[in-house]
Amino acid sequence: MTSGIVRAYVTRLKINIRNMIILSLAYGIGIISSTVIVGVLFPEIYTPTTRQALEALAIRMLNIHNHILPKDALGVIAAAIFTPFLAAIIAAFVASGTISGTFSEGRNEGVFEVLLSSPVSHRDIIFHF
Repeated sequence: MTSGIVRAYVTRLKINIRNMIILSLAYGIGIISSTVIVGVLFPEIYTPTTRQALEALAIRMLNIHNHILPKDALGVIAAAIFTPFLAAIIAAFVASGTISGTFSEGRNEGVFEVLLSSPVSHRDIIFHF
């Protein structure tokens, strides 16, 4: 019975981790693609300081010698610069939401009481994982 409880809890954790990864990827792709679309279709939405910084980075990163930017340069550079920051923020929000949801589900269903009162060591939980 004890190993069944541990197995069921670990199975739920695996499902929640998989959902966390899928949600992070989905949110990330959506936000990054919207950043590129905004940069390409509406470059006037950037503040003058941001636009100037993106233009300087585009000239430097894309090796543009005549200082005439292609139409999509700001969107590409904005995506290249903002992607790591957005990915970290999205992963942090999705991970914290998934973890808190997992623990609240376990608490509401009374899983922790059974797990903590059963004679299961940490090693058993890790090896079943």
